[in-house]
Amino acid sequence: MPTSEDEARLLAVRGRQSMGERRGEGEGYTTGKAYCRSKLANVMHARELTRRLRARGVSTVTANSLHPGFVATDIARDLPFWIKLIAGVFTPFLKSKRDGAQTTVYCALSTEVKGVSGEYFSDCARKDVAPLALDDLAAKQLRTLIPNRRRWHNSMKV
Repeated sequence: MPTSEDEARLLAVRGRQSMGERRGEGEGYTTGKAYCRSKLANVMHARELTRRLRARGVSTVTANSLHPGFVATDIARDLPFWIKLIAGVFTPFLKSKRDGAQTTVYCALSTEVKGVSGEYFSDCARKDVAPLALDDLAAKQLRTLIPNRRRWHNSMKV
């Protein structure tokens, strides 16, 4: 159990859903929708975990979610070739991996974030989230909807 001087920070950086994890998506499935849903789940998970931690009186553990920005990675690996070709036009505007890591480092180490929990960050700053991300009931229900419920459930046992 952490002491009052100790602190733990949990960060949800990005959700990854491979092409093989399309359960329940039907014909409207797209990798873009899957990515957006995984980001929404990250925000909701951080908020729900914060709620549960605070309900138990734990204030030395924080849970936040973040968007590293548009980083030059292999995220487009499952997209059709023609989309990759078009996306190549934007390559000069992508962040380097080092620059993309800055928000993660900021959330993990900055004294400005000490005690801040259940928030969403991008470009080393708190950002507003979509209204659905603020739906506490949906955040509670999310753990019954995601494919790997056991891992979610175990992470919520605080």
